[in-house]
Amino acid sequence: MIRRTSPLDQRAALIEAMSLLRRGQIDDAESMLGDVLAAHPDQPDAVHLLGLCHHERNDPDSAQRLIREAIRFWPDGDRQVCVPWNNLGNVLVESAQPEAAVAAYRAAVSAQPEASGTWSNLAGLLRRLGRLDEAEQAARQAVVAGAADPHAWFTLARVLIEIGDVHGGLQAHASAVALAPRDAVGREEVLRSLAVLGHRNEAAALWGEWLQDCPDDPIALHHQAACVGRPPPCAADAYVENVFDSFASSFDAKLARLGYRAPELVVGALTERLGFEAQWGTVADLGCGTGLVGMLLHQRARRLVGADLSHAMLERARRRGVYDELTQTNLVTFLQGESGSFDVVVAADVLCYFGVLDEMIAAAANALRPGGVIVFTVESLPEVSGDWVLAMTGRYAHSPRYIETAMAGFDDVAMDPCELRMEAGLPVPGLLVSAHAR
Repeated sequence: MIRRTSPLDQRAALIEAMSLLRRGQIDDAESMLGDVLAAHPDQPDAVHLLGLCHHERNDPDSAQRLIREAIRFWPDGDRQVCVPWNNLGNVLVESAQPEAAVAAYRAAVSAQPEASGTWSNLAGLLRRLGRLDEAEQAARQAVVAGAADPHAWFTLARVLIEIGDVHGGLQAHASAVALAPRDAVGREEVLRSLAVLGHRNEAAALWGEWLQDCPDDPIALHHQAACVGRPPPCAADAYVENVFDSFASSFDAKLARLGYRAPELVVGALTERLGFEAQWGTVADLGCGTGLVGMLLHQRARRLVGADLSHAMLERARRRGVYDELTQTNLVTFLQGESGSFDVVVAADVLCYFGVLDEMIAAAANALRPGGVIVFTVESLPEVSGDWVLAMTGRYAHSPRYIETAMAGFDDVAMDPCELRMEAGLPVPGLLVSAHAR
């Protein structure tokens, strides 16, 4: 028998479903939404939230369909239709449909012009598409709509810096910091843009200001070290954990926009080594993140273990249901405690957070059984630049000569040039490395 809900019960159920969704309790949220929709099949909020549940389950097609359906059910003239339009834009971005996402964001701000967050989303997407004039217009609208919204100011700062108005960008950045001095994500993105675009001195000064307020901040410490040319041998655990916890929810979308190829490259190298039909045994996915590599590994692995420093990323990976075990840990420590445990060790786009690789490579050799396979990627560095550097992006790059030396304890070492992803409109050169343990 279907339980009919009163209007008050319906409202409470929708609020609770949203709370469950935010806590990652997708099954419970869907069950509650199912109760609402059984009584009211065209309830727009419920259909919209169900679409977000499908999005969390990595089913973008269903998410788009449901959110569009919710928009059709929305009452005429209700400005809150801005919310599903904005979320549809977010889903379309993650599905690599940028022009459709632009249209969705424009529909959202047409319904509610004071939606500063949506203006910022639109500005950020237009910036990534290289449509900088439009991006500046949208970013300025974000600031007009939300003068007290630090995200709007951070967005304007990045756009202005990218079009060459560094002074204006720094002023916008100062406004953002005054509103939200502890917004590490916004500050980092602006200052990293400054450094990457060649304004290293300005970036170093601003990192220094950040450290005056927060002397132990891992993000500021790491990036200032890159700016002043005193890089640590690897990124601190606190830096890696902080960075990836902060954007776990948008990680897949960002990589999709950048044409991220490391998972396919790594699994392709494994297939060449071990064959597609064979079982690959017990596999360790180092720096597993949200599970992008794991989705490609699990059908071939007898047992799949993921390890990462970021709790938020591991929660995303857990939802994919492809890992037999997930561990939050320092990767070197993890491998050192797993002597002879694995047939395969993979690290896709992970060693870019290590400068000196000796300890990591030795730990991987310890964790592999004789004849086991290691596959990893690094960002590549011209030989003339030395063994490794910490780039303005906050990631390390390595020379082929250094990788060859680091892999001296392995057999049948292969090292192939590759393109890992796009960044600032240019391909990021990398090396795809694979070998057998002795």
